[in-house]
Amino acid sequence: MLDFLVQNLTHCYNRTDEQWGTLNVHVDQICSIEDCPAAFALLAGSSSSQLQSAASIIADPDREAPIIKDVFTTVKQQNEQRGLHFSLLRAYIAELVNKHEANPAPGAHQPGRMTHMNKQTWKQKWAACVIYFQNSADGVPGSGSMLKRAWKLETRLKEKRACSHSKCTTCSTLSPYDGS
Repeated sequence: MLDFLVQNLTHCYNRTDEQWGTLNVHVDQICSIEDCPAAFALLAGSSSSQLQSAASIIADPDREAPIIKDVFTTVKQQNEQRGLHFSLLRAYIAELVNKHEANPAPGAHQPGRMTHMNKQTWKQKWAACVIYFQNSADGVPGSGSMLKRAWKLETRLKEKRACSHSKCTTCSTLSPYDGS
């Protein structure tokens, strides 16, 4: 709880004039309220001693000013972030589809045709996605389950599987073709 208070109340403290300001708390998608640090601590369920400890940590002059990240994001912002991640995963899959399409001759590209790829496990697909996005500034978008949902929406993608019948007694005794 102490770390939570320090993280959320840090940007309420003005180091230049050593005064506490208010904190904008988003109650739901529409409503937000301005609270003092004491009211925020009360709403968060912390004790007065935890608030006092957090305030002394924040107001410590020897403490470096931390990089502040906004913990209270709105639902709309979270949905936009998920939508962005889903779009990035869809673009990644579309790039895989276009990369694996067979073009027999220049100009013979036929959009909308089925693309065949070798079948992989979801762990292998996620590992390939992680490798693809490893150098991006925002990291890997989404999750393995989001990749599955995006993958299943791609209609042009067909995974190749080994197709053979089970070995009957006749087929199991046949030897491979030896050239004679």
